[in-house]
Amino acid sequence: MKTIKFNSKEIKLNNDYQLIIIGGGTAGATAAIAAARMEVKTLIVEKESALGGSSTLGQVTPMMPVKIEGNPNSSAINKEIKSRLKVENAGAEDSSNNDGWFNPEKLKFVLEELYLEAGGDILYESTFVDSQTSEEKIENIIIKNKSGLTAYQADYYLDCSGDAELAFSASVPMQEDKGEDYQAVSLRFTMDNIDLKKFNDFLEAKGQSRGLEYPLVETAYTGDQNSVLANLFKDAVNKGILRKEDLNYFQIFSIPGQSGKMAFNCPEIPFKVDPLDASQRTEAYIEGRKIIKRLIAFSREYFPGFEQAQLASQAELLGVRESRRIKGEYTFGLKDYQERRKFDDAVASSAYPLDVHGQELKLDKLEGGEYYQLPFRSLIPQKVTNLLVAGRHISATFSGQSAVRIQPIVMATGEAAALAVAIAVKEKKNLKEINGKEIKKIMLDWGADI
Repeated sequence: MKTIKFNSKEIKLNNDYQLIIIGGGTAGATAAIAAARMEVKTLIVEKESALGGSSTLGQVTPMMPVKIEGNPNSSAINKEIKSRLKVENAGAEDSSNNDGWFNPEKLKFVLEELYLEAGGDILYESTFVDSQTSEEKIENIIIKNKSGLTAYQADYYLDCSGDAELAFSASVPMQEDKGEDYQAVSLRFTMDNIDLKKFNDFLEAKGQSRGLEYPLVETAYTGDQNSVLANLFKDAVNKGILRKEDLNYFQIFSIPGQSGKMAFNCPEIPFKVDPLDASQRTEAYIEGRKIIKRLIAFSREYFPGFEQAQLASQAELLGVRESRRIKGEYTFGLKDYQERRKFDDAVASSAYPLDVHGQELKLDKLEGGEYYQLPFRSLIPQKVTNLLVAGRHISATFSGQSAVRIQPIVMATGEAAALAVAIAVKEKKNLKEINGKEIKKIMLDWGADI
């Protein structure tokens, strides 16, 4: 048995894998499926008990659309996931407003099944602790779980942690926002025992037109006094059922295959939260649960169809929109969005707007047919040669990241990163030597729309 020294302890070393992925969330699960299918011996290290991260444990459903006509997918695996969900009555598409309505509980099963079918390995309930590096290379990583501390050594690593945990530990240069710059965080929940048809009829009678066909139902309120819901919320605040700060953002969606259930894209925590501060995160959960109770009481009293509705679940993860971001070979930013830039190493195309919660950005809107692209180089961190990053913590400015943090783009970054590793394994290269044009070609061959 091989061992290494860590903090003066002798711990077991596992070197069975070519690729280790930290985080099996939206990007990590997609990356893992892609890598395993390319016959790269892959391990996902996931701190929770299921794959999918924000999309499953965080209940971030449905996916936001890329807003290009027809909502094309830059990830072929994303297409496949949505197709399997539909077959299992757990997914639906709505090309005009949202892309990929899904049942987050069922998605946990689909992601795990696709990955295991491809031959990959998973370690659940396993937390990344630290990395050991030398000469711009990660030598091994330290994992903690019920088995204790174990070191894992691989040829290549993907950081899909959402907070750049592995990259940060390996001294990759970081971009990080402070204090008032942080985007708002949310704590989602679901309610069931809803008469969804009655609620849908109520919205239609109120004059809401969202371009949806029942059983897809969605409504929102963000302070617009012309909203069909404005008077309801105003009355609830006046009566003390809700507080004004509870209404920073309110949005609810039906869930495919669950006719009496709706997902709440709220509450948005009414104070700034540093996503990298454990105490502040704890306060966000506590405050979020208080607001959830008030939103449940409001919904039962004011929404026809909710009279007998109950809390079904609270998300296991905070809805964090951004925290650390790496400094990479290319930093996607405001000019890339404004100038609708295209790249020969593009791994995703989108027309999704800059989306900074709590701030109104006065920018030129993308007109019909206009779009921008995200380059592969934004996934390549500075300094370290056997690491790529995929997810919301890629190399992007604060405003640029707000446009490319949505699930369809995040999944494309995971797919692209995995394909780069597969090429590196085959050609015995470091990851900085991989040509992004080649990645784009493979993604297109797989069926991506870039």
